Amino acid sequence: MTSGPRSSAPSERPPFGAGVHPAAAAEDGVAELAPAGPEGEPDRGADRAAAAAESADLLGFLEGPAAVGPDATGPAGSGGLDLEGLAASIARVLGGETVRGLLEAPLGSAHADPRFDPSAGDVLGAREELMGAGAHDVPAAGRLALAIGPTEDFGRLGGRLARALERDSRVALLGHGALPGLAAAIADGLAREGVGAGRLRAFEGRQLGRLRRAAGLPGVAIDVSDFDAPGGDRLARLLRLRELAGAEGSPPEGAEGGSSARAARVVARPRPGRRILVGLEAPASAGRALGAEDLAEAAEQVVEEAFGRPALGGFASDAVTQVWVAPRLLSRFTACLLEVLDDVDGDPWFLPPPMFAEGEGAGVLRDVATGRRLGLDGGATLIHERADAQGRPCGSVFTNVEPRMKLGGALSAPGTLALLRALEAPTAGAGSGA
Repeated sequence: MTSGPRSSAPSERPPFGAGVHPAAAAEDGVAELAPAGPEGEPDRGADRAAAAAESADLLGFLEGPAAVGPDATGPAGSGGLDLEGLAASIARVLGGETVRGLLEAPLGSAHADPRFDPSAGDVLGAREELMGAGAHDVPAAGRLALAIGPTEDFGRLGGRLARALERDSRVALLGHGALPGLAAAIADGLAREGVGAGRLRAFEGRQLGRLRRAAGLPGVAIDVSDFDAPGGDRLARLLRLRELAGAEGSPPEGAEGGSSARAARVVARPRPGRRILVGLEAPASAGRALGAEDLAEAAEQVVEEAFGRPALGGFASDAVTQVWVAPRLLSRFTACLLEVLDDVDGDPWFLPPPMFAEGEGAGVLRDVATGRRLGLDGGATLIHERADAQGRPCGSVFTNVEPRMKLGGALSAPGTLALLRALEAPTAGAGSGA
């Protein structure tokens, strides 16, 4: 279960087509409930005190002495790294009953999807992909803050964890508010598998605030996945904090490892997205190809992989985000696609899971509006809008998208599908990943 197209069997579901609350806005779009004061108002003093204690806890762990122990998953130097054993341990923990139980409430029926039950091979494959990404591999720092992405499959999360434990002596696993308890369950499970508690520690709560604190430490690397909203500036702020920390912690002039090297220790793994080709011939690396023989069936496949339960209603980081269609087929394929979209409106299989209704998860739902704006501003034509069970917008489908547009290039937005008239098949590196 790596970040590319899956080969696993499709999840069971009914025949095709067969209480959420608005989130209060908080700093940087992250919702948070503060402790109540005497009159029911948020107790800002208590909130600040809790934040200070959390900050000291995180920074104390990351700045502590290196934890190199004799456990089987320790860094090279303690008998070598058993990478295959580590991958098997991570897969057991991520697919175990404890983690699955924590996923049921935020993900609903989607918690049983194969994307949350990786094998050791999935973990190793994702690790290899991350290393092969070059610029997306985290530079060695010895201490790492690894943020859980709320919409990535567990094969990819497992690969990031394996890579972190392979090379870093201290790893702070930062949980996400939409998946409460997950980081702690992973850390506890890996401790039982032999990963020393001094090497991996979970931190729950507001992920963005913790990332900011970690960014202020020049000797700490940061690994974030699917972090920024489309067109947002959270990552820019994080990089600026890292740049300032690097400048303050840089060695004397002439010494190695100046501030530019320190400032680069933030790796944001983008939403991989996926592409489907209709009526086009291209290498498999350019996207999954569907024939032109049955456009109705092709439209069903697109809707399933763009908005079905395995794609978390369109919010999974590897949901299909682009469809490149041969010009002679675009009109007929669009008609088939609209018919399928109308058929599945309101079907629970195609709705976002409960986790996107409130709290930090609602920030992902709010990104739909950004994707809609980007499409309209770029000159694309909005042909369908999706709504959740409460009638709120949860997705957009655009046509007349061109490769020069943001949605036609490398950018993808949650719940947003773009149709491109392909005068020629895309290259492997153009637009969204396969």
